[in-house]
Amino acid sequence: MQNLPDKKAQALNLALEAHAGQGKSDDEFIVGVLHDFVEDGKEGSRESRLSLIREIFGDKISEAIDAISKKDDESRADYIARVAQNKLATTVKFYDLNNNAKMERLMLLDKETRDRLIRKYTEDRALLKQMASIKGNDVL
Repeated sequence: MQNLPDKKAQALNLALEAHAGQGKSDDEFIVGVLHDFVEDGKEGSRESRLSLIREIFGDKISEAIDAISKKDDESRADYIARVAQNKLATTVKFYDLNNNAKMERLMLLDKETRDRLIRKYTEDRALLKQMASIKGNDVL
C-alpha cells in the first residue's frame, strides 16, 4: 500500500475496518470484502475475477462470493434465492444487511431514502431467512 496515494490507502484501510466486524471467521471476512470486487471490478469479466478468487482462495470461498455477488438484470427475489443456496454467502449477507440497516448510517439520509432502505433491508432479511431455512441453511 505504500505506493498508493495517501487518500486511496486511507480509503482501503477504512473499507477493511468497516468489514472487520462483518463476520466471525476468516472465510466470512474474505467473502464480505471480495464480493464487491466481483460485482464492481473493472478489469476482466465476472468469470475471470471469480476464477482468480478460486485460484487464490479455493472453491468454498469462490462459490460463496459467486452466490453473494449480484448479477446484472437479476431481480431481488432471484438474487436472495441464489444467496440462500450457500450457507457462507447467507451468513455474510445477513451481516451485510444488518450493517447497512444500522440507524446511525440511515439517519444520515433523507427521510424518503431512509424509509425506502429500511423497507428493503427488512424485506430482504425476512426473505433470506425464509429461503435459507427452506434450504437448510439456517444461520441465525
